[in-house]
Amino acid sequence: MRTVRLDCGLEVILCRKSTLPIVTLDMWVRVGSGDEPSRLAGISHFLEHMLFKCTARLAAGEYDKRIEGLGGYLNAGTSYDYTHYYIEIPAESLTAALEDFADVVTNSSIDAEELEREKLVILEEIRRKNDDPNGFLYDKLTREIITQGAYSHSVLGFPETVSGFSREDMYDHYRRFYSTGNMTLIVCGDFDEEAVIAQAERLFAEAPRERRPHHDAAPKTTYAAPGPRDWPRDWRETYFYMAFPTEPVHLLEDEVANDLAGVILSGGRSSRLVNSIREKQRLVTSISAYLPSHRHHGLAIIGGRCAAENLVPAREAIFAEIDRLLADGFREGEEERVRRQLLVSHVYLLESNSDVAGLIGYSQVILGNSDLYTRYTEVARSIPIERAFDVIRRTFRREVASMCSTGPALPEVTSAP
Repeated sequence: MRTVRLDCGLEVILCRKSTLPIVTLDMWVRVGSGDEPSRLAGISHFLEHMLFKCTARLAAGEYDKRIEGLGGYLNAGTSYDYTHYYIEIPAESLTAALEDFADVVTNSSIDAEELEREKLVILEEIRRKNDDPNGFLYDKLTREIITQGAYSHSVLGFPETVSGFSREDMYDHYRRFYSTGNMTLIVCGDFDEEAVIAQAERLFAEAPRERRPHHDAAPKTTYAAPGPRDWPRDWRETYFYMAFPTEPVHLLEDEVANDLAGVILSGGRSSRLVNSIREKQRLVTSISAYLPSHRHHGLAIIGGRCAAENLVPAREAIFAEIDRLLADGFREGEEERVRRQLLVSHVYLLESNSDVAGLIGYSQVILGNSDLYTRYTEVARSIPIERAFDVIRRTFRREVASMCSTGPALPEVTSAP
């Protein structure tokens, strides 16, 4: 792997993998919903939809056809902390693909008519999310529990904000964040390094260089008081999230400790919560623990599905199992299993060019370096398991838990701890 900072300010990371004649181009932009003022909630995700639409050189819909004509595939994604755009193409098509890729990233027209048409697409996406129990519940709890902060609103935004976006709003957001100093281009696969560097230097030479964040975005994070929150809906089961405040992640060791904690609690049928709460006690039909790695304060979650009458017993059983783990420690052979699961899952992330590019880009945005790709295995093998226990002990505390659920209404939900 080689990292180059071009004269134009763009960081380019080159990762040669010559096993197959395929190349991934993956542009990571350090902007997500965590960078938006509340009045612009959802604009980063909307911009992701708009970016590939058209430029002065490419008419609407032409870019997709050109990439497909080269034998390629394109996609994109938006999160709290980043937006990224990637294409996979045959190695022989790299020069032509990079030419068009740079054009849409730096010269998108943000066409007003296309914007109005895309509003309908995103509003439908929001409606579909509200018809999904997990999506509905996550957006509800985020909005209620994080009273202010980078992650206080949905990545998709809300119907009232999305409906009001103008072409000027979108173009201003685009020019604030899509600058060479705020982007990292990952190139992974079979290619000539010097040729790619020279082409990228030429293509991005005239792009804006400075990030100009919104002055009223990402205020200091504050949380609502913990307690039960229930949104009755006519789902077949009760869906629950137990939400806990979390710290930002800055170091690879923090990331690995979080990942280990997740495997201990819900990494397969032998994990503590799955084995005890689902397999043995049969209080839930699914359960998982999620410990995010974000740049700002956020929420860790233990969530799942259960019969309505099992909601309160399941919560109690979860806390009891965590207490038992922290008091008694590992069973014989458990640490070895947990480390092996973590290492194997990481190896699976290295199978394809696009997965490697995604891992490097994510690491650059969250940690500010490529440690998730270059050092993860080393740290996962050597980190003291007590670091993971510390994460569980510090995070999943009853006194800070917000108990959120949606499904058939039960009177006793209001008295849940």
